[in-house]
Amino acid sequence: IGQRRGLPINNNLNYYVARIDATNNVIIVNDRPVTQTRFQAELNFTATNEQYFVKVRHGPALTECSIHGDTITTATPLVIAPGQAAVVYRYHNNRHYLVGGGYID
Repeated sequence: IGQRRGLPINNNLNYYVARIDATNNVIIVNDRPVTQTRFQAELNFTATNEQYFVKVRHGPALTECSIHGDTITTATPLVIAPGQAAVVYRYHNNRHYLVGGGYID
């Protein structure tokens, strides 16, 4: 999900994998990436009542989020895909500290 390279579509537009229907052997594509504000991740830490930020993919941007169990809810939509890493930071004393992460389900 989210992949845009290697698709056998020949035109000048970028297409992104939006959904995979494995039962019917079909890949559904879209001309813009699918974004989400809530997703599940197998986190390796327990969240407390603090301010958290999450980083998904390789981009430099941190996005404010809330964490309840294994559910991450972000302030802004993100382009995510199963298997990608979600890295979580805690904001304290004007600095971001890495606290954990996990892989997106």
